[in-house]
Amino acid sequence: MPKYDVRQSDLEHLVGKKFTLEEIENILFDLKAELDDYEDGIITVDYSDTNRPDVWSVEGLAREMRGYLGIETGLPRYELTPSGAEVHVDPSVGKVRPFVAAAIVKDVNLGVPGYEQLIQLQDKIMLTYGRKRKRVAIGTHNADLIHFPARYTTAKPDAISFVPLWESREMTLREVLEYHEKGREYTHLLEGLERYPVLLDAEDRVISFPPIINSNDIGNIGPETKNIFIDVTGTDEKAVLTALNAVVAALAERGGRIESVKVVYPDRVVEAPDLSPKEFIISKAYAERVSGLRFTDDEFRKLLERARYSVKSVDGDKWTVIYPAYRADIMHQRDMVEDIIIAYGYNRVEPKKPAFFTRGGASEYTKLEDAVKELLIGASAQEIATFILTSRSVVERAKHIPVVVLQNPMTETFSLVRPALLPTVLDVLSANTGEEYPQKVFEVGDVVVSSESSPTGTRTEQHVCYALAASEATYTDARQVLEFLLDQLGVNYRLKESDKPWYVSGRSADVVVGGEVIGHIGEVHPEVLESFGIGMPVVAFEISLSKVLGALK
Repeated sequence: MPKYDVRQSDLEHLVGKKFTLEEIENILFDLKAELDDYEDGIITVDYSDTNRPDVWSVEGLAREMRGYLGIETGLPRYELTPSGAEVHVDPSVGKVRPFVAAAIVKDVNLGVPGYEQLIQLQDKIMLTYGRKRKRVAIGTHNADLIHFPARYTTAKPDAISFVPLWESREMTLREVLEYHEKGREYTHLLEGLERYPVLLDAEDRVISFPPIINSNDIGNIGPETKNIFIDVTGTDEKAVLTALNAVVAALAERGGRIESVKVVYPDRVVEAPDLSPKEFIISKAYAERVSGLRFTDDEFRKLLERARYSVKSVDGDKWTVIYPAYRADIMHQRDMVEDIIIAYGYNRVEPKKPAFFTRGGASEYTKLEDAVKELLIGASAQEIATFILTSRSVVERAKHIPVVVLQNPMTETFSLVRPALLPTVLDVLSANTGEEYPQKVFEVGDVVVSSESSPTGTRTEQHVCYALAASEATYTDARQVLEFLLDQLGVNYRLKESDKPWYVSGRSADVVVGGEVIGHIGEVHPEVLESFGIGMPVVAFEISLSKVLGALK
């Protein structure tokens, strides 16, 4: 969760009201944030919503507080005029870092507090919303020093030199990655590329080397800088535009005038930022049902306005609402209901006793899972727990096929949903090759498998996987544990010879219950063991507890 510092005096100035520290703490709590620390007039805010980059600065926080307190309600509006500036996009960036957006904000009254907030906001957006600069990276520059049109293009590592931020000597792009602090930190984002993205002005001077560092000559802004050029690059165009909107809206709160920049792609032109309000339809009856509250039409409208929405029209129970372009988190009516309850005040909601009584208890699956764990622990196996998200490398080294791959993973380590437990169990064994053998481990957890009967083509199952790594481990060892487990559970099964790519041919079988395959057992193939760096034989079985439960009913 993003944490950021704000000066209490600056917050009060932007809100237009003095506060005690206790008042600030209570308001922050209602706005889904916490006062994490306070020292010498500096408040550390811990904001719990990772989809709201627009409030990760004092400007955005003050804007929300003004609405919450009724000081300024309704949709925040920012004037936008064309700057005439253009950024021309070279086709070569398409396979490197394909998207860019830019804007100019003039007559900003930064001062030291505003400068601190701008730098902090950039860092927080890039780190969290921008997935450590992979999805989004932001540069801010002195607009008065840039000659337009600018060019977003690529260059070979040694073809261009410039003075990077906080340095006094020129460096090539390659040298920036080798010697500059930010270059070393983010060099992995450009690993394997023959050409690197660069943003140049009309005189071929480097404005920035995204996603690494700005130019010291053009990108070194300070508290006195009045006219600021913002560039945002990334791999997700929607995220790039949202990040730009958040930054320019914050600068507008400091008195800045926002001017748009044309981004000229080879096949289209995008004028950014796009601050056009977005529309959403909410049902008042739905809001009342979810919140447990009842509103008159006038109360409902005022709560929406305090949440910084404006009502465009009302058609029966359907309220067409407009909300700011810097927000990208409104995906369902429930998101808006949450804002309405915040505006109403969570502490004002009176608790109600449930209308009916229920007695809690463990589900049938939970009972089965507990029994499986107890039995395998009784068989001298140690329980392990891994993440449901894993990497393509782990799955493919185990000769399994990925089923669900994340579109925008934060890291390669967590880029897909595991289709089985065996790959992650083998990954754990590979991390313990220096420990004493034999090693007996098991895991119970969720996997996602293919399903022709499901509308999504997939379904979630609960599996158990057991593995034994030992110098004398054989198929018989794994079968003895499987037989013990299923016999104790009261499951009648049979083994049917089969070949799986992750097992030794002729030394594996399917586990069948009532004509349905519920799992598999075998000796793990030496090629798989070698790919994981495991020097001991491994035998294993994996069965679907979801199917076992069905067989027991």
